[in-house]
Order: sequence, then C-alpha cells, then structure tokens
Amino acid sequence: MFGFEYFPTFTVYVYEQPSVAIMLTQLTYSGLVLAICCCCLTSCDMKERVDLVVLNASIQTMDEDFSTAEAMAIRDGKIIATGSDEQMQEAYDADSVVDMDGRYVFPGLTDAHAHLLGLGQKEQRLDLVGTTSKEEILQLVAEKAATVGEGEWIVGRGWDQNDWPVKEFPIKADLDAVAPDNPVYLTRIDGHAAWVNSFALDVAGVDENTADPAGGRILKQDGKLQGILIDAAETLVYKHIPEPTHEQLRAAYTLAVERCLELGITGVHDMGLYGTHIDAIRSLIEEDEFPFRMVGYVGDDEGEWKALLASGPISYGNDHLMLCGRKVYLDGALGSRGAMLLAPYSDDPGNYGVQINSGEVLEDITRDALSHGLQVCVHAIGDSANRMAVDAFEKALNGGQFEDHRLRVEHAQVVTLADIPRFAALGILPSMQTTHCTSDMYWAEARLGHDRIHRGYAWRSFRNAGCIVPIGSDFPVEHANPLLGIYAACTRQDREGRPAKQEHIDEHFQIDGPPEDPARYRNGWYGDERLTRKEALQGFTVWAAHAAKQEKRFGSLEAGKYADFIVVDRDLLNCSNEELLKVQVLETFVAGSRQYTLNTAD
Repeated sequence: MFGFEYFPTFTVYVYEQPSVAIMLTQLTYSGLVLAICCCCLTSCDMKERVDLVVLNASIQTMDEDFSTAEAMAIRDGKIIATGSDEQMQEAYDADSVVDMDGRYVFPGLTDAHAHLLGLGQKEQRLDLVGTTSKEEILQLVAEKAATVGEGEWIVGRGWDQNDWPVKEFPIKADLDAVAPDNPVYLTRIDGHAAWVNSFALDVAGVDENTADPAGGRILKQDGKLQGILIDAAETLVYKHIPEPTHEQLRAAYTLAVERCLELGITGVHDMGLYGTHIDAIRSLIEEDEFPFRMVGYVGDDEGEWKALLASGPISYGNDHLMLCGRKVYLDGALGSRGAMLLAPYSDDPGNYGVQINSGEVLEDITRDALSHGLQVCVHAIGDSANRMAVDAFEKALNGGQFEDHRLRVEHAQVVTLADIPRFAALGILPSMQTTHCTSDMYWAEARLGHDRIHRGYAWRSFRNAGCIVPIGSDFPVEHANPLLGIYAACTRQDREGRPAKQEHIDEHFQIDGPPEDPARYRNGWYGDERLTRKEALQGFTVWAAHAAKQEKRFGSLEAGKYADFIVVDRDLLNCSNEELLKVQVLETFVAGSRQYTLNTAD
C-alpha cells in the first residue's frame, strides 16, 4: 500500500494490484461531498428526450375507458405517454412543443372500407356525383368531348338514376348524340353498373348476340342493346380502356391522400388492390411521399394473391402499406338491382339479383387465406349473398380450427334476422357503411318491400347480437367525409334532417307498405337501428383497427401506438348532431408529424 497526503485532514489510499498500475487520486473531504451531491442532482434532474410534446389539449384517447388527457409525449412516431401537462413537462424534454390552446384531439379516423385510387381519379375524370338529371350529365360529356381528340376515351363516375326526375336507366342513344366520335364509359355511383355509348360497345365487340357473362347482365330492350352493363358485364368494355400509367396512378394516390388528410382520415382499408396499384404506392413510400396508412386487400389479381399467400401479411415502410388479405365479390348493389335476394325485388318481379362468385369459391379462398394468416373481406349486400357468405365462412372455419380470424362481410346491408346472431357466434365482422343507409333510404323500401326493409342497414341489431361494427364510407361511392358517416350512424337522417315526420316520407321517399308506419321516421329512418355517438366513433377508430388486426398499432392514443391524431374545433363525442356537421379539422398528424393544417384564410 502506498499513499500521499493531500491535506492533513484527509488521505485517500489506493491498493496496488499485481497486474495493473493504478493512478492515485486524492480529494478533500469537502470536494468529495460536492462531487457526490452534483452527481445525484444531475441524475434526479435528467428528463427523457422525445421528439414532440403536445400540451394544453383536450385529448380523447378512445381507449377502453374513454380516458382523457391534457398532454402526450411522442418519439419516433409513436406515443410514449399521455397524462397531465405537469406530468409531461416534468418527465420529458422535447425537440418540439405544441400548445393546443385547449383544442380537441382525437385519434386519426380510419375509413374501414374505401377505394383510395377512385377518390384520386375523381380529379382526373368526369365527376358525376351530385348530378340531378340525365341532361346535366350529357352536357358534361359534350363539353368533355369538345376538349379531347377523336377516339379518345371519356370516362366518368357518379351518376344515379334514383336522383333524376325520371328514375330509369339511361340509354346509349343519349350518349351517341353528344359524343359520337369518342367511346364513353360512365360508371354508376355504386360501381356496379356502367352507361356506355355505341362507340364503346363497338370497340369491345359487344352486340345483340353477346351473351351475358357469368355474374353480369347486358341490358336489352326488345333484343336491342340499351347501353347499360351490370356487374361482371362492365368488364366487357372496361378492359378496353387504356390502363393508367405509373405516374398517373401516383398522381391519383397523392391527390387522394391529400384529400383524406384534410378530412381527418389518417388511414383506410382499401378494398381491391392490384399489382400496378401496389407498385405505385410502394414507390411513393420509398420516396417518403405517402404520409398515410393503408391496409390493403388484393382484388381479383391471381398473381398478387399467390404472392401474398407465399409471404403472409406484409408491411411496407413504417406500416404505411399493410397487405392483409383478399377481397371477394358475391353479388352486386341494391341500387342497380344486382344484390342477391332470397325473394325477388319488390319493384322488379322475377329478378333475384346477380351472383358473381359461388359459396364454394369463397370457401376455398377463405381456407387458403386462413392457412396463411390472412383475412378475407367478402362483398355481400343482399340477404341471399349474406347467407352464402356466412355459410362459406362457417365451413372454412371448420368448427373453430382457425382462431382470431377476423373474417369480414363488407356492407352486410340486408341480412335475415336468423343470420345476424350467426355473425356474432362465428366472430364474423359486419363492416358497414353508414352513409349508404342515408343515401339509399329514399328508394330502398321500393326495392325490398316493407317487410324486408326492417332487416336493412341493421347496425343496432348487429351490436345487440354482440358484433363489433367497423365503419367506412365506400368512397368514392359516398362522400369521403367521415363526419358524415358518424352523423348518419347517430341520426339515420340526411343533412337536411329528413325524415323527422311523416310529411318527409310522403314527399321524398318511395315506400312499399302502410304509409302511416311511424317506424319510418321515428328517430330518423327506422331509427331503432341507430348507433350511439361513442359507437360511431369507435367504428372509425378502435373498431376499424380491430377489423384489420391492427389494434396494437392504431385506433387509440395510447402508449406504444402510432401518434396519428387530429385536432378539431368541436368535441366529437358530445357536440349536437347539428354541430357535428359543422366540425372543422384544424390539423392532422401522422406519426407525430403535422401533415395538414387548415388554411384559415380560406
């Protein structure tokens, strides 16, 4: 042992080790105490570093308890913690701090059934949504024909004959008169019918002798083509329209994402992706140009489906695109009388709708999907199609062989009372679009009749049976604004407040039963099937996440989940229904990064 006296009052000795030369350090007693105190003070005062702290907010977390918070801390795009302002300020140092000035913060909304490309293409094609007459559409086509070259396709979407003074399908002669030198293809608002002209039919080689394809119908009058193609028959002409280029797809997706962010939508479940679509989205992700969440279900693309079966669920980027399963069609739509019904249409005797795929096909696809950890989303609108879907799913599940499958029926619009409990018993998710109800209610009873209409758009019946009900819009079939979906879910009324009394029914609705039936207008249109405001918000947040097996990543503002959130000017949970229609989205954040800010100058 050796030592040096530094001060008479204190000496530090260091023992020499055989293999190590140790340097001697001597400190005064007072100096040692000071060093220890400084060390302890630094340790106690250290704060965890984060990217962003949000303060002074009214945060609705949408967790199981509907907890609220004032503040949250975010790092690497995910929520680290939520709590009070004081708690966040004491625990975290942030690169950026945002004071929300008491504004309302909710999880970013997810549309559980949408077509993102279609929303973007509305800007690139004729947008016919909201047109109120055939003549208005013909004027738009004539104007477009004057700006394009001879032989160039004119494509549009959004017409609905139910909104016209004469509620009948149009004919090709109308289009021939305004665009004789261009092929014209106009998709009905639901995507299940197309109005085409003679030029388009000639390009496709469709004439009076062409047989109806499986799952489709070519409408004829006295053996002559009318120019209306239903469901699978649309493909006869559509396949001749030039495919959009890679850059056109990228541009359409970019436009659609921008629009969604403005509306408070941070993610969608996209129904029917194809290889070229996926390539375009991936290229945007690789260039950090896709600040959005897409859960994708591939369409009728066997190459993509086989690749997905080989890989299982796959994610690109930081969960910006997640491929999770397959979309399958069983029937068409109610508006074009293509939905499969157990009894004929009340306003079209002898017509039971159109079957696009069989139950056996769905069963085989489902079994393959479940064996590879994938989901199946099946389009079923009519009561016959819904029964076929449940039967096929039940067989594929094979008595509980596959757990936590999250099989989905998209739309589930008309379901028999006996089949609703089967959804719950088998764990099948009815993925529903609430604005379909308030768009269809004027004519749906004429299609179904008074008895069946009570089984239509039955959200409350599904909830009472124990089902989780994810909610979407099916845009661009409906408006993309999710607040309209929340409003429709809570009111079963249109934006003018109809129906609220019998006079509304008499004036605006096509009915097929006792005109004095109070159920039609009590608490909205057959309002006993309404959802609560909490349920409606769950449908666009936590229930949507659950429907895609993404509840650990999205849907609520909890630690460990992505910081995808919106800032709004009203309390979505507690404002009146009238106020709900006036809500403004002030800001939208994805992974803690601000992607949209309302321009108040507008």
